[in-house]
Amino acid sequence: MNDLSNMVALIDRDFKLAFRLGGGWFHGLLFFAIFVGFTAFAMGPEKSVLAPLAPALVWLAAALSVQLASADLFQSDMDDGTVQVLTAEGQSLPLYVIAKCIALWTSAIVPFVVATPLFLMMYGLDAAASLKVAFIILIGSPPLALASLSAAALNAGIRSGGLLTSALSAPITIPVLIFGVGASMATLDADRLFSPELSVLVAICLLLFVAAPTFAALSLRLALE
Repeated sequence: MNDLSNMVALIDRDFKLAFRLGGGWFHGLLFFAIFVGFTAFAMGPEKSVLAPLAPALVWLAAALSVQLASADLFQSDMDDGTVQVLTAEGQSLPLYVIAKCIALWTSAIVPFVVATPLFLMMYGLDAAASLKVAFIILIGSPPLALASLSAAALNAGIRSGGLLTSALSAPITIPVLIFGVGASMATLDADRLFSPELSVLVAICLLLFVAAPTFAALSLRLALE
């Protein structure tokens, strides 16, 4: 119970910190809006050009936004001694990592997923198609968060910035993008929500949910040595 209560306390702390002025949630949402908006303006107003590319562009914006929000996810806790205290007290680091992931997902990812249908309609998709693609991005967002979180843990203590975090998370992020875009395109082309690509995306999510917290916890332990 002590581990679970600490986990809830960490989620509550990170959630409150995220919604203070300048929190990471705002940076991720702002970057998402800028990327999608600038891309739409750069490619012109033709719906015949924008609509086919909408899923790929929005998925790319989502992946980059998640990496921006999670680049220094563990650094502040390393600096103020939170990770060291948890380790010294024998607390579960995998549960700590899961708490950080939940806080990241609810505070930084859900806001731009909620806004996704509006941006997709900017690209020329109708409301029904936009909601379906947004639903698929919602399913694919936990793997993006877990991949970025694992890279941020591996990068903890190096102080090399978000560029290395993006590079480290690329081997996992790229397959998520491939199957996420594939599932979105299947939704638009065949007018079906469930597809083989979506099944693979769910499988990646389940695999990372099992493996990523353990990997991130080991990375944090190495950073403390």
